[in-house]
Amino acid sequence: MHLRQLSILLEKDRAFTRGKQVDWNQFKASLAASGHKFGSGDRFDAIVWLGMAGDPSGKMQGDYAKPARLYHEKPLYGIVDAAGFFNPMTGAISINPEDYPTWDGSMSATLAHELRHRGFHIASKISALKNNFPDDVKNDIANFGLDGDKWNAEHKMLYAIGYGYSYRRFKSRDEVNYWKARYLDCNTVVREWLRTFPMPKDAPAALQMELEKMYGQPVELVPPGGSPKTTAKPIIVAPDVARDAPPPEDAQDRRNLLIQQALGILQGIKGDLEELAGEDDASIMGMMLQKRQFPKLQRYVQTKHGLGPGDELYDALGRIRKIQQELKKLKRN
Repeated sequence: MHLRQLSILLEKDRAFTRGKQVDWNQFKASLAASGHKFGSGDRFDAIVWLGMAGDPSGKMQGDYAKPARLYHEKPLYGIVDAAGFFNPMTGAISINPEDYPTWDGSMSATLAHELRHRGFHIASKISALKNNFPDDVKNDIANFGLDGDKWNAEHKMLYAIGYGYSYRRFKSRDEVNYWKARYLDCNTVVREWLRTFPMPKDAPAALQMELEKMYGQPVELVPPGGSPKTTAKPIIVAPDVARDAPPPEDAQDRRNLLIQQALGILQGIKGDLEELAGEDDASIMGMMLQKRQFPKLQRYVQTKHGLGPGDELYDALGRIRKIQQELKKLKRN
């Protein structure tokens, strides 16, 4: 499970298309799925995530330490005429219903633009970020108050990365490429800073909860190469995420279930085994049963009595053998 697969939680399914606030539980779930820290991968847009999640360092207080508050309404009660608006006074973001009547994917670029504004505003208050931005950027961000039309370095980067040469204020493609590069420089700074913050302790539980909502059934987080310990739907995740995830609710313990299945199969074939054994090899087969040597017993009935695939008794012993193998694997894990 990776960030790309979890993005539905943040961008399509709940938070964006239904006009709800960004859900902190969903955000932590995506962290657990995307590299176990806030920053992961070269394509990770750390500035958008910083704007969406808020400051994880504790340096900022109030709304800036929380996920963004999103509103589907006219910015500043209609005073601001814009498709989207980030209010630095409150940290909230508004998407104008006159431009986007429906809260859906059509406004994703505008929403990303406003989240970047919020991300840069947070970065401007944290010296470890701002001081490492390019020289022509560090003192020309988050300084335009409510004047959303100011053509400063922040806006140049955002329009270059979001709209490119099609935006009317750019004079050349070289100018666009220059400000794209500055944005990527800033993104690298923020990404590396975010990587210093570990995955929240309750992120694996948040991931499990969100996956259970998606699949509509109990989910168990399993490490690569591991075996499920319950009857819940297994989802392969990183070892540390699986280790810290709680046992899924409403799911039976898989070991007990397997034992019950094996005993049920054995009870069903007991009479057939006794009838097949006769006097000659009853003691041999009885000893194999007592020692739970089911692979050996399956080979014995094949070589001694000519049974094979398709014979009910032979196949039943094969199912017990597979259950036995899974139980051994569970014990190792």
